[in-house]
Amino acid sequence: MNMHKSDFGLIGLGVMGRNISLNVAEKGYTVSVYNRSSGDEKNVVPDFLEEYKSFKNISGYTQVSEFIQSIERPRNIFLMIKAGEAIDTVIEQLLPLLSEDDIIIDGGNSHYTDTLRRSKYLNTKGINFVGCGVSGGEKGARNGPEGANTQIYRRKCHGECHRLLYRRKCCDISCCTERDRPNLGVHPLKQDRLNKGKRLFGVF
Repeated sequence: MNMHKSDFGLIGLGVMGRNISLNVAEKGYTVSVYNRSSGDEKNVVPDFLEEYKSFKNISGYTQVSEFIQSIERPRNIFLMIKAGEAIDTVIEQLLPLLSEDDIIIDGGNSHYTDTLRRSKYLNTKGINFVGCGVSGGEKGARNGPEGANTQIYRRKCHGECHRLLYRRKCCDISCCTERDRPNLGVHPLKQDRLNKGKRLFGVF
């Protein structure tokens, strides 16, 4: 495992999580990944590291505390797990281990009201929360998805990682932008839909 602190942490090595971690690592960032190791997920982390052993800048963990300690502060932690109660459960597991000004980024398809609730709650703990739903499926995660962002993306590391994740190779432009509502953002190429009053990422 890498002895240096990682730039980026990711929890959840499903199809989307695997490809997002590879996306970031491929751009030269150091990445820590975590997945639970119970039941049929026992070998998820070692199997992932073995399959992508050519990526020397990815470190894998099955202990939450070791995973958190491996990430450079202030931490950028991307959750790529099922939306709903699982997000809240993981947040509670992380909280005792986090430091002020760390960022938790929810990359799942959470309802915007849950995102706002979590943001308000974590703000009282000194932790930033970003609702950053990722779309585009496996290929999008690997090569540059669509999604949402917030004002917190101005932080150097998260901003760089986000712009790298959300970049369309076809036109070589960064397809992410900030919104004026807390913790909700929108892919700028979908802005016309917003102007027509269609619901998108919880923004009306």
